[in-house]
Amino acid sequence: MRDSVSAAAAPDSVQPQGVIPRTEFIDRNVVAGKNYRYVVRTHGPLSREYPYSGEVAAIAGQPPVEPHVHDHQSMIEGAPGDSSYTGRFRVRVSGEGSRAWLLVDRNADHEFSGPDERIAMQPSHEDFVEAIIQLDPKSHSELDQKVKLGFGYRIEVEGESGSKIVLPSTGTYTTSVNNRVRDARWGFYLARTDTPFLIEHTMRQVDFVGARATGRVKSLFLDELLFDPSLGVDALPADLTAEAALADAVTLVKAIHTQRPDIAIYYNGLMAGEGLAGDGSPVDTLIAAGAAGGMIEGFAAAPWVDPAGGKRSATLVPAEEWRSQIAVARREVGRGRRGSLLLLARGTDLTDTRARIFALASYLLVRAPGVQFGYMVDRCTSPPLPEWGADLGEPEEPIPAIVAGAGEQAYGRRFERGEVWVNPGDRGSEVVKLASPGYRLVLENDPEGVGKVRWEWVDRLELGPQSAAIVVRPAQPAAAGPFQG
Repeated sequence: MRDSVSAAAAPDSVQPQGVIPRTEFIDRNVVAGKNYRYVVRTHGPLSREYPYSGEVAAIAGQPPVEPHVHDHQSMIEGAPGDSSYTGRFRVRVSGEGSRAWLLVDRNADHEFSGPDERIAMQPSHEDFVEAIIQLDPKSHSELDQKVKLGFGYRIEVEGESGSKIVLPSTGTYTTSVNNRVRDARWGFYLARTDTPFLIEHTMRQVDFVGARATGRVKSLFLDELLFDPSLGVDALPADLTAEAALADAVTLVKAIHTQRPDIAIYYNGLMAGEGLAGDGSPVDTLIAAGAAGGMIEGFAAAPWVDPAGGKRSATLVPAEEWRSQIAVARREVGRGRRGSLLLLARGTDLTDTRARIFALASYLLVRAPGVQFGYMVDRCTSPPLPEWGADLGEPEEPIPAIVAGAGEQAYGRRFERGEVWVNPGDRGSEVVKLASPGYRLVLENDPEGVGKVRWEWVDRLELGPQSAAIVVRPAQPAAAGPFQG
């Protein structure tokens, strides 16, 4: 083997020992009777770096615990859909009579209960045992269908005396684990975004025109580019840090921007909290790399998903979340960056006219140069909708400030030819005094599926829980104003 290892050992804490250009490690700095713990990571030809091994414990002066395992490796060969699409799993096992089994989630149900998901690993060479299995991309669920990002697996090793080691000791590995890690809550995979495979795959998706009647992709949303340490994951790779994720994201954005400088790239990490505030934030760094700006996904309206049951329900975002979104949008507009802000509302059906008005009015509260708005129901397109043609003119008031602890209240903003009001609370109605009477936009469903606009004369507003109003004056608008984008 041409591998090298990084080793660490200590009685009470892990102390890195550096890279050793060989496949064994002897710790001569020990005290008899003390318990030591060891983990190693391999630098080898199958990947730039492998994850830390399972922990091995030993008491100085006593025989080692068997079995001894190291040089854990995995890789995917071939491409999804090809007969060569296989997974190779290897581990070096020391000790006569040791046996190893691969537990692999071949059907992507996040369990290892299938009859073909426990495979005996066979001797290979130099004390390695391995399992090579056929992989079926058709088994992936919708949430897993992100670049075919891997299969979960574990390795069990049993020594001659019956002692057993399970790798990892908790959670699961995934194929090419240092590039991918499974999110334990949602069941999707996070990827190291600087990998050539992911960059190539992304560009194939961007430039795939055959199934798109609208032609080339004009904008791109990169979901969760940065790594959130609070995310619940299985078998977290040791080299996946917030700093590494940002560097990887810059590599991906630069690669896309170099090949398609015309495309608008958005990142949705704006709601991650104050850690993104100020000059030099991750979003600023991504804009410098070629991104157009940040995105708030699920702005004002979002189909919340129950990860256990997989059910989607159309709903407006809770009042506290709505206030946070408006505050973040106001903050981003106030920075005056050259990038733009994308507000993407998410509904389950265009017939939910209440959600459409609520989302559009919420956008108008923060409308400013560079702020874009969309309403998406099918995860792919944001069609132009007739209510977007309401002509309010330019804003006459700044974006309303969200005051912490203000309680239930409605928020409004005046324009040259009208005003907009939103009641985000879910506890009661709010009575609003208009600056002057006007025509309220009412959206009704129609056979075409996008709805039609009618106008209702009002001189006062009573906004029920989680509702909004768009009022235009002084002349009665057309039945449905032209779409203006």
